[in-house]
Amino acid sequence: MFSKRFKIISLLSILLNILHGVEVSQTHFYVSNPDFYPYTKLFNSIPEAVYYVQHGALYVALIVSFFFILGGKWRFVPLALFGILLLSETHHFISSILSMSYQSGMITSGLFVIISYIYLKELYKEFKYGN
Repeated sequence: MFSKRFKIISLLSILLNILHGVEVSQTHFYVSNPDFYPYTKLFNSIPEAVYYVQHGALYVALIVSFFFILGGKWRFVPLALFGILLLSETHHFISSILSMSYQSGMITSGLFVIISYIYLKELYKEFKYGN
C-alpha cells in the first residue's frame, strides 16, 4: 500500500485544503472576485447551481472510486490530479506577491507552495517504488 510518510502528507494536504476553504470563505473571495470562476455565469439561480455542483461532485467521486477499484497504477491518476490541484492553489499566494497586497486565501496558499512540492515528490516515489 502507501507509505506512512505519504499518508501523513496526504492528510496534511487535506487539512490544508479545508483551512484554505475556511480562509477564502471568511475573507469573502467570492465577493472580491465574483468572475474568477468563468462557469458561474452558466447558472440562473442558486438552486440550479447547487443541483449541478452536488451532482458534479458525486460524479467526480464515482470516477475517482472507479480508478481505485481498477487498482494497480491506475490509483495514482486521481492522486496526481489532487497534487495538481494543490499546486494550482498557489495562485492566491502568487497574486498577493505580484500585487504586493493581501489577496483572499493568501495565508494558507503560501503553505500550498511547500505541501504541493512534498506531496508530488512523495507521490512520485510511491508510483516508482511502491507496490
